[in-house]
Amino acid sequence: MNRRENEDAVIYFATEVLPGVAKVFPQVRFYVVGTNPSKRVRGLGSKDPRIVVTGYVERPSTYFRRAALAVAPLRLGGGIKVKVLECLAHGLPMVLSPVAAEGIGGAPGRDYLVCERTAEYVESVCKLLSDRAFADAVGKAGNQLVETKFNFERSLDHLVDFCRQVAKAKRYCSVAGPSERKHDSPSEQCGGAREGV
Repeated sequence: MNRRENEDAVIYFATEVLPGVAKVFPQVRFYVVGTNPSKRVRGLGSKDPRIVVTGYVERPSTYFRRAALAVAPLRLGGGIKVKVLECLAHGLPMVLSPVAAEGIGGAPGRDYLVCERTAEYVESVCKLLSDRAFADAVGKAGNQLVETKFNFERSLDHLVDFCRQVAKAKRYCSVAGPSERKHDSPSEQCGGAREGV
């Protein structure tokens, strides 16, 4: 939690989005769960009773089971976010920024919701809080996305297939250094065989 992108996301949500959500759902609570929250993030919890900053927790799944939804309004950073996959795997409907959704695939609007502007975040969070059937459908779709795309056994199968392709290609192709090459093109070096590697 003490990374700059996490701090920025939490402060943005707490100061810009949460007040709009609280106008519609006055009892809403925003739980910030994660190790080593920055001083600024901890300060949010002491100023606003709707914000609970937990710091390190032994079992985040306890919070996932009690949450109605999860948000990842990241504006900085890149790549797949493990915290997003973890929430999706627990069946939580998610509201993500484009940065947080990066690399996940799936279908925004079905597997998770994507927002860029404050009003979109407020509308999406309120929609998930007010429409349990919709929230359940988004949560189930997100869970299915993680189960099919990020499943360890499936990933291992892809790795094994790739290794088989490499081994098969190696039987037909010897790679020579620049001074050892007798042919000009890669297909001539591999006897004309192209194995998709």
